[in-house]
Order: sequence, then C-alpha cells, then structure tokens
Amino acid sequence: PRVAALYIRKAAENMGRAKDVEEGLIGEIVRLANVAMRGPNGWEMVPLDEAGKKGLLDPDEQDEVENALAFFTLASSLHKKTERAPILIGAMSLWAGRITSSDFTEFVASLPTSTETASSGERAPVSSVPC
Repeated sequence: PRVAALYIRKAAENMGRAKDVEEGLIGEIVRLANVAMRGPNGWEMVPLDEAGKKGLLDPDEQDEVENALAFFTLASSLHKKTERAPILIGAMSLWAGRITSSDFTEFVASLPTSTETASSGERAPVSSVPC
C-alpha cells in the first residue's frame, strides 16, 4: 500500500503508457482528493494538489496520501464486491484508519475542534483516511 502509486507508474512506464496513466488515473486520483487541514476557521477542505503546491503537505506526506489513494482505488476496483470489505478493512488497519460512508463535510464535522481562547487541550487523532 505504501508504494502503490509508484508501482502504478512503474507498470505504466513498462507498458509505454506513463503519460496516459499520469494524466489519466493518477491525475484523476489527485484531482478528486481533498485533505482536511486546520485553518483559522477550524478544519478546512483543501484539494490535495493545492496542499502540495502551497507547502501545506511536505513531499513525503503527499506521497503517503497518493499511495493510499492509489491502493484503495485499485483494491476497490479489482476485487469482487464480496471480497472488498475484508481487504479494505484489513488494509485500513495499517493506517489506523476507518471506512465510513460520509461525505467530506460530515467527516470534518466529526473531528475535534478547538479555539485559541478556549482550547480543551485535546489533540486530533492521527488519521490517514483518504478524502
């Protein structure tokens, strides 16, 4: 899972389709992905590509997100419907993640909140839930 995007790119290169896959599959994965970032008004939705370009994510963090998204995109596409849940649940345990049926707004609303004037001291749990 941690090198899924790398192997997709490598396979595409071996097939002479690197540009097609980078602009197609990988491009769509990145284009459709959003990350939750703390901002002045609490949790904010930031497109993955924008978060990387603005330095909100370092290159290692962006690679980690892209690899997770690539893995789960392929895992959910390649397996039979009856095989998907156990495979995806097992893989999510690698990131201490969870699989939920919620949109980004619902997910962000479930995260802890704090303000500078009245912080509870509670920290957000580490999560690698792809968005």
